[in-house]
Formats: sequence, C-alpha cells, structure tokens
Amino acid sequence: MPAATAQRSATELLAVLASATDSDHSYVPPARPTEQQKMRLKTMQAEVAKIATDLGITAELIAPKKELSAIMLGERDSRVFTGWRRDVVGRRLLEML
Repeated sequence: MPAATAQRSATELLAVLASATDSDHSYVPPARPTEQQKMRLKTMQAEVAKIATDLGITAELIAPKKELSAIMLGERDSRVFTGWRRDVVGRRLLEML
C-alpha cells in the first residue's frame, strides 16, 4: 500500500482490522469438488465453448469458469439463468445438472 494511503486512512484501516478480529468465525470454506463434479464442470465448459464459437463470442462472456463452478455446486441465482444467456445456454446447463 502506498505510504500516503496508509497515512491518510490509518485510523479507518485499523478500525476495519479490529472489527474483523471480533467477527464470527463461522465461515467454512466450500468443499473441494469431487472427480465427478470436475468432469461435469469440464462438460459444461465444453458446451459453453461450443455455443460461444457458434455465436462468434468468447465463452467467458456467456459463463466464466468461476460462475460455472458455482452453478455446478448448487448456485441457481446466476446470470446464466436469466435473459439471453438462459436462451443461449442456461436451459442446456440445467439439463446437464
């Protein structure tokens, strides 16, 4: 961090750090994906890549890997399931799940 930023924001930064140590320690990181989930993710990525190629756009514009991973792990509140993405690939991804 630049020294000027540290000097200007020292009080606020220390307050944030102090409150972070007082927070609830209930966070549990997500479980590592199983081999089956990894294979499903690869299949989903391939499907998105194929559709993206057909449309002449990048796959990341439709559904980045991070978003596909969240979907595979149960996230259903994703932009892939709304608007044009739903029509293009969202329904197909739901079928794959």
